[in-house]
Amino acid sequence: MEMNRDSLFRPDLVVLFGVSLISGASMGFFAPLLAQILRGLGKGELAVGVVSMIYYACVAGAPYLRHWGRRWGAHWAMTAGLVASAAATAATPLCHSLSTLVVARGVAGLGTGVYMTAAQATLGIIADDANRARVMGIQGTAFAVGLILGAVLGPLLYGRSAPAAFLAAGGLLGIGALLVYAAAPRVQMRVDLSNAAVRARAAVSLRAVFAYGFAESALLSLYPSFLLARGVTFATTGLACSAFVWGGAMSTFPVATLADRCGRSRALGGCAIFGSVAAALLACAGAPWALLVGSTFVGAGFGPMYALALALMGDRLDAADLPAGSSAFTSSFAVGCIAGPIVTALSMHFLGASTVFVPTIGLFLLVAMASLSPPRRAVVPIASTFGAESSR
Repeated sequence: MEMNRDSLFRPDLVVLFGVSLISGASMGFFAPLLAQILRGLGKGELAVGVVSMIYYACVAGAPYLRHWGRRWGAHWAMTAGLVASAAATAATPLCHSLSTLVVARGVAGLGTGVYMTAAQATLGIIADDANRARVMGIQGTAFAVGLILGAVLGPLLYGRSAPAAFLAAGGLLGIGALLVYAAAPRVQMRVDLSNAAVRARAAVSLRAVFAYGFAESALLSLYPSFLLARGVTFATTGLACSAFVWGGAMSTFPVATLADRCGRSRALGGCAIFGSVAAALLACAGAPWALLVGSTFVGAGFGPMYALALALMGDRLDAADLPAGSSAFTSSFAVGCIAGPIVTALSMHFLGASTVFVPTIGLFLLVAMASLSPPRRAVVPIASTFGAESSR
């Protein structure tokens, strides 16, 4: 029986949405726990930044292993990446020193980079031309929902049993590997990060996802450390991190509707300004309810950029260029994730813990100024990425 290619929820697409959900969950699961793990090893904010930097450096470096897509195919690449991440995550309780933790996170990052790149490229290749952008938007939303689930469940499970928590996270990744092995589509992918024309056409998406990665990784990695230093309970810290991601996931579609009326650049600039103001106010919050509300507003400002950047890239690149675009997208996201924790950790170390939001605010104000500059050419309404067919 032939599948309806117009459907956004064909079985082959649903499998890949599941990979995105698992990818987000694995990142969200570990982010609130890293500060606590390193505190147990007697390390501070700089160690949090360094370990996070190494993880995301491996995520960014995975697409540059440019022969794996052609030799293995995307199906085997996703399976191998999920297995590597599962093994490294399950082994985390055995890491009793900073060096072993760095090795485990490096292996997990390499696996994550491989399966994220392969999944995004496969989505772009198998999606129908008429709905490729919407498929990318759903993929981004699935990733954000996974971040929420991971950020909520991670601290809860860790508070009961650290080994069981990491075994559960590794088991989830293992289930993802089995699902991909059994049901993911088999496609070949050509990864060419040297294609300057592709990078130029996807430039807006790459810049936006860099900024998103910077904010997401810095806040999820070091915001918990900031709260713990102020005496906030571990459970409230996990809820605050999940509220940050939840705000982003819930604001994506409303922001897309607004962007259809006022323009994509204005919407991106508005998100950056709104999130920056919310982050400045959040730094002054003290009560638990204020932390949760403030985290939700910060996420609502910064969160939509991942899904919108993916949708925009799918709209501007054809199917043949999507593997290269997806590789560059993953690398830009990961480079932002590298810069975020280390720059923010240095700010907290030398200027004080209260500056946790300062680098993120500064970066997004620059993004806002660039986004609100007069556009050089007209853009396609963002509603086309979630609804109506666009005509070229």
